[in-house]
Amino acid sequence: MDIDSTKSDKRYEVVVKHYSAGVLHKASFKTLNRAHAFLLARWNELPVDSGRTQIECGAAIYDKHESRKRLSTLGAAYLVNEIVP
Repeated sequence: MDIDSTKSDKRYEVVVKHYSAGVLHKASFKTLNRAHAFLLARWNELPVDSGRTQIECGAAIYDKHESRKRLSTLGAAYLVNEIVP
């Protein structure tokens, strides 16, 4: 990590949620490629249960420099919908 690096340098935020457990994973990244790799790695760690993961879990990548615009979604989108003021 760069000494001059700050949290605001990390443009992309990944959030993985479960409907009852809440946020399972949350991290920020400088590049979209790293954010996407993290999202897929965390998603692949979720238990596979006859499609229940698609209903009970949701994941997204947000662009923090574009008013948290959602760039990518996996699973239950309702879990990662956000109301932007």
